[in-house]
Amino acid sequence: MRIKQTLQQLRQPHAIASLVLIIFSLLGLAGILNHAMWRDELNVWLIVRDSTSWANYVYNIRYEGHPLLWYLSLSFWNLFTDNPVIMQLWHWSLGVTVIALFWRYSPFARWQKVCFTFSYYPFYEYLLISRNYALGVVCLFVFCALFPHRKKSYWPLAIALALMANTNAYALLIAFGLVLMLIIEVVSNRTLSQAKPWESVLSLIIVGLGFAIAIYILRPPPDSYLQGGISNWNFIWSWEQFWRSLSRVWSAYAVVLIPADSKVFDTTLFGIISLLMLLTVSLGLWRKPLPLFFYLFASSEIVFFTYVKFLGSLRHYGHLWFILIAAIWLSWYYQPIQTQIPLRPLHQTEKLLTKHKKHLIGLFLVLQLIGGLIAYGRDWSYPFSASKATAQYIQDQGLNGKFIIGSEDLAMAPLSGYLNRKLYYPEQQALGSFTLFNQDRQTVTSEQILNQTQQILATQELETILVLNTPLQIEPDSLIIEPLAEFERALIFNEKYYLYHVTLKSQH
Repeated sequence: MRIKQTLQQLRQPHAIASLVLIIFSLLGLAGILNHAMWRDELNVWLIVRDSTSWANYVYNIRYEGHPLLWYLSLSFWNLFTDNPVIMQLWHWSLGVTVIALFWRYSPFARWQKVCFTFSYYPFYEYLLISRNYALGVVCLFVFCALFPHRKKSYWPLAIALALMANTNAYALLIAFGLVLMLIIEVVSNRTLSQAKPWESVLSLIIVGLGFAIAIYILRPPPDSYLQGGISNWNFIWSWEQFWRSLSRVWSAYAVVLIPADSKVFDTTLFGIISLLMLLTVSLGLWRKPLPLFFYLFASSEIVFFTYVKFLGSLRHYGHLWFILIAAIWLSWYYQPIQTQIPLRPLHQTEKLLTKHKKHLIGLFLVLQLIGGLIAYGRDWSYPFSASKATAQYIQDQGLNGKFIIGSEDLAMAPLSGYLNRKLYYPEQQALGSFTLFNQDRQTVTSEQILNQTQQILATQELETILVLNTPLQIEPDSLIIEPLAEFERALIFNEKYYLYHVTLKSQH
């Protein structure tokens, strides 16, 4: 009798949600603590840790191509410890918050929520890899959860939008689409809101200030060459680039089958499929004009940005998937309008989509689920970066107290983070931790690295460890170079590490 009663209790919606959240939290915690952080994660932590003043802090961040919010949140946690694991725990809590919000407030069916929970972005990309993207999704889902309350006041939505804009450039574009949707709604239905005029003005000020801060920080300094810097934009028309950019829609939705950018046929084919997918979703949202506007406008923003500036990776154009999720979520709050699509074939298609829309979104959720489980499992079997294993070796062998020269500097940020110390970077000709892509950084050859190593050994009698991210192919007559270890198991191709003990021949 008790077993039957327990099973009945477990079938209750809140019990299932709690169970899924607990499983997700435990698997996520184990996964993120196992994950080997790479430079994009730890470079941020090092800027927070090693910036010398507020002015220097903002100066460094402006070379990163990201707004302030993620850095500010890490600055708070850095008050307690220099151990970057605390960043991972903070990011894990954000990932859990995303799923908690989705289960509590979203209109999706229970099985769809389960698929989403363990899908590629929530279960891997925006959970195990500690970046600012999960924070942007939290803000997006908070906006969706608060959306029904806009009739009373807009300022809670304004705060969510201002914070969202300051997480990353893609979230800024999404936030802009949501702002335009709200403006269109207010203009077209002035009786909707009960908010006082001063509250509406305050909301506009909050959003405007949030957007202004984000744009200021995102605008790189003149000497930045990260992703082409401030001047490198592609406004020349190319069908090849168009289809390549548009194919990101398919890649963001499906994740398990991604066309290669180098293959024109593949990107053209999946670009056309992406166009059909956008049309299909648009027909499904046809009777909900405002969510439809948001979906098309925000998706177009990201495709346009992809075309003119940065093709990106799954973590970047994955925001297209969250635009779809948010559009469906927001459409739940609107009654369908009674209008008919002019073309009869499209009208029939719209009726068919209305009937089977759960199955269509379910198909992509299943693909996302497969991608999430594969990626999560892969992170256990094959390290994302060799940084964690390399740092552990350095500590175990008592080498962390030695003078360490590291190159290429951008690949050494994870070691600096794990070892909680600065390394000598030949690219900067100085001790450093994080990397800024500006005029102070110079690319160096193997010969130049060894020349600098020789100069250091000649002026200071320091026991020196050389760490490279490619095998050393030369050995000058003046140095004795003894290989110590190599760490080549890494998903990131240039975060493999080769360690050498270096001494002057004259010292022997």
